[in-house]
Amino acid sequence: MPKITITAITLTLWLGACGTRAPAPPPAPVPPPPPASTELAAAPAAPGAPPGVVRPAPTVVLLDLQAATDLNPTPDGRAAPLRLRLYELRRGTAFGRADYFALVESPQGSLAADLVDQDELLIQPGQHRRLERRLAEPTRLLGLVAAYRDLDGAVWRLLIEVPAGQTSRHTIRLGRRALVAGSAP
Repeated sequence: MPKITITAITLTLWLGACGTRAPAPPPAPVPPPPPASTELAAAPAAPGAPPGVVRPAPTVVLLDLQAATDLNPTPDGRAAPLRLRLYELRRGTAFGRADYFALVESPQGSLAADLVDQDELLIQPGQHRRLERRLAEPTRLLGLVAAYRDLDGAVWRLLIEVPAGQTSRHTIRLGRRALVAGSAP
């Protein structure tokens, strides 16, 4: 029996020195690809999200801002630039009730939990500007406030509904003393 063991050990060492090895195991089977998604509007999951979870499509608003050539006249009748504030809102009740100065000087205080985000633009007389804005998830309305010189004689506030998960287009006309909205084609 010791002769067989010595022969087996010798044979193993000799084969190992010759570079002969045991055959490699067969490769692991490749899993099938995941089924194609039918939800084209949904975005991929956020990093760290569970598999299979998709984000809703983004809410985007495209604004076509068209300023009148006689925009926001000075006391001597010359056209002047106009400051336009944009407010992303969850609801519009507080926005509709607040006065101009509360909205401009203290938007967080006057809009409270309705305010999602805000921005400000300076519009020149006769200017035509296109603005694309990706809105934060809870935004359902876009409020606009124009800083007309003659607030008492102006339509300075406008509220636009924005459908969630879609791209909506709106034309905003900044007239001499009024904001006017319409859906763009």
